[in-house]
Amino acid sequence: MKLMKGFMVFLGLFLVFIGFMLGIGPLENPTGQQYEVYQSMLVSGTSVASHPILKWMALFFGVGILIVFGVFMSLGFRKAEKKLNAKLKQHLFVGMGLYIASFIVMTMVYWQYHNGDNFGYFLGVPSPTAWMLFGLGLTPLYFTIIYIIKFNDWIISPEELDEFQEIVRKRKQREEESTNY
Repeated sequence: MKLMKGFMVFLGLFLVFIGFMLGIGPLENPTGQQYEVYQSMLVSGTSVASHPILKWMALFFGVGILIVFGVFMSLGFRKAEKKLNAKLKQHLFVGMGLYIASFIVMTMVYWQYHNGDNFGYFLGVPSPTAWMLFGLGLTPLYFTIIYIIKFNDWIISPEELDEFQEIVRKRKQREEESTNY
């Protein structure tokens, strides 16, 4: 219950934040523009990274969305217990911390790249793209591996699955008996 109250407060603040973002007004030429040399080609318009306030708001918006994902994952991992398993909570916080850190680093590296301060490459791609592919893209593997390893302990045990199959079997039997009359 405490998690939901905190989440509702966070969600309210998040909506106020979104309203503030909308109040700033649109960027000039945010969509693709025709390239001067080749008319069939489009080039990107004004980047959010060039706006001094909007870029920070976009970063906080992204972190907020990741927090929302984390809250929903924690709600989904709960079984009949009111509290989340302590070990699962630890893994969830580590995973979300890794994901949020990867997102923040990727964003900061992109801002440097946009300003012309960092044109480094990693495995043949620009550094912001490398952070997106290898940082942000691979971080969900942490959740996947933990999910696979701890599925029987945290999601559904073999005993619970047997109990569920027994419930389904009894229900089918009742349905068959009711159609025979």
